[in-house]
Amino acid sequence: MNFYQKLGGLILGSRLRRLSEYFLSEVNKVYAEKGIAFDASWFSMFYLISKNEHISLIDIAETLEVS
Repeated sequence: MNFYQKLGGLILGSRLRRLSEYFLSEVNKVYAEKGIAFDASWFSMFYLISKNEHISLIDIAETLEVS
C-alpha cells in the first residue's frame, strides 16, 4: 500500500489543491501565449468588479469568502 492509499480521505484536500494549482498554471500559460498579462487566480475579483464597478473591497472579500 502506497503513501496516498494509507492516508485515504485525509489526502483529498492536498490532492485537490495540487490539481487546482495545475489548472491555474495551464490557464496562465494560455494567457501568456496570447500575450495577455493576467493571472487566472484574479478572475473572480475582476469578474465581480466588471458586474458592479462600485463594489467595495469588503463586499468583494465577503463574496469571495476571503479575509
